[in-house]
Amino acid sequence: MQSSHYRFQFKFILIVLFTAVFQANDDALEVGDRWELLVDEHLVERFKGKAKLRLHHPIRREIAVVHDEPGEGNGGNYHTVFEDDGIFCMYYHAWQIPVDDHPSHPLYIGYLQSRNGVH
Repeated sequence: MQSSHYRFQFKFILIVLFTAVFQANDDALEVGDRWELLVDEHLVERFKGKAKLRLHHPIRREIAVVHDEPGEGNGGNYHTVFEDDGIFCMYYHAWQIPVDDHPSHPLYIGYLQSRNGVH
C-alpha cells in the first residue's frame, strides 16, 4: 500500500516539474507591484540603450551591530533585516563554537530593533 502511494507521489511531482519546465518561455511573467531582485536575466526580456545588469560593490560604513551580549557566543549568521512600520528589525542566529575551555551553548535566535537602521 505504501509503495504505490509513494509511486503516485513521485509521478505527480514529475508531472508538475515537467509542466513547469516546458511552459512557453515567451510569456511575460506577471510580477504585479512586487519588488524583484534582478541578479540575472530571468525577469528581463531585453535591454534598451545603455541599460545593463551591474553588481554594486559594498561600501564600508559605520558598524551598526556588535554581537557582544552574553549568550550571543562567538558565532553568528543569517542576519535578516526588514522594515516594519518605520522600525528596522533584525533576526539572526547566535551560537558558541567551543574554543579552549569555553563550553558551547545551543543555537539562539537574536532579535534587534532600530528606528534608523544604524543605532
